[in-house]
Amino acid sequence: MVRRLYILLFLFLVGCVSSSTNPNKSLGSILLIHGSAPFDENGNVPDKRAGKYEHTNFYRDLAASLEARGWRVFRYSKPGVGKTSIDFEKYKTTDVASIGQQLKSIWDSMPANQSRYIFAWSEGSLHVHLLPIQQAQGIVVLGGVSTNLKSVVLAQAKSDAERQETKKQLEEALHLKRDSMLGLDRPVGRLIDEFEMPDNWSFFQGPSIPPMLILHGKADEEVPVSEALVWSSKLSSQKLKVVVVPGRNHMFGFGAAHGADKIAEEISVWGNAAHGRDQ
Repeated sequence: MVRRLYILLFLFLVGCVSSSTNPNKSLGSILLIHGSAPFDENGNVPDKRAGKYEHTNFYRDLAASLEARGWRVFRYSKPGVGKTSIDFEKYKTTDVASIGQQLKSIWDSMPANQSRYIFAWSEGSLHVHLLPIQQAQGIVVLGGVSTNLKSVVLAQAKSDAERQETKKQLEEALHLKRDSMLGLDRPVGRLIDEFEMPDNWSFFQGPSIPPMLILHGKADEEVPVSEALVWSSKLSSQKLKVVVVPGRNHMFGFGAAHGADKIAEEISVWGNAAHGRDQ
């Protein structure tokens, strides 16, 4: 059985991009970046091995909640991901360089005369810096990685023995061909690229970085809540708001459910406050 270390959630953009908005008002445009798995634009993984992520409709429902509050939402399916199946020959070629190219293409398609925001879930947070983040009016990270992928993977180990076994598996994986797949989620090339990255928080320093909202469920079992605390210890509190909610999971919901409406509420309240807009 493939270890859960390969089932962390991250991103990559593909050909199918959709956007919609509430015509009565506009708070800006927001790009929704996926986690690690092969997600479609609705936030589903069309493969039975995905378990609960096969039919969450997380991003479909998050987009609807944001649109109802006046946001224009941009979302996408990853390369090779269709409504009912995954073309792994295409998906396995996605590395960090191609992720950056796809993200930038979508970013450039968003209206430049309107406030643009970035929302990144889980390992999607590792790729935010591939965008021209100084152009963004705000960045939202849900259940994200503030340190590095290796630390998050090892944090999932339940014992010293499991931690050592995980280290061994990672070392072996780094010697595989780049277009090999690690379970359902991750091409080896992407793993190698991500392991070469410095701590993620280091990309978000300096006066040109826009305001950031960090959301993290205290019951998150995929990315430890300690990652949320690193953001607040490393970055200026003047532009950073960290919200950690007891009982909420990796999707900011309870149990196996997502918390799309709560996320949209937090984003809208924060966005209005950060930019001096009326509620």
